[in-house]
Amino acid sequence: MRILLEDSGELVALDAIATMCAIAEGRITGHDARYRAAMIATAEEKAGLLSRDDMDLDEYIASHSRLFHAGYFGYDEHGGYLSECAADLITLASLVDS
Repeated sequence: MRILLEDSGELVALDAIATMCAIAEGRITGHDARYRAAMIATAEEKAGLLSRDDMDLDEYIASHSRLFHAGYFGYDEHGGYLSECAADLITLASLVDS
């Protein structure tokens, strides 16, 4: 995912899945975790993948944590990935909406 930083106009590359995995594992915490999650959520909203009316930032982080711990996405030496079980949309939706 590429994110344009509006304050500086700089274009940065961010592995959104790997970043959210690191937040779910507690490797990125506090202000850094919230800032990066907000950047990803904003980019998803601009792409039409997320509505801010659906959930606030804490709910967004919690839903990604549930998805990570349930094995729906992860990361390896190549970056973030969606697992095969992510194709199970009914279970996936129940974890996001919990």
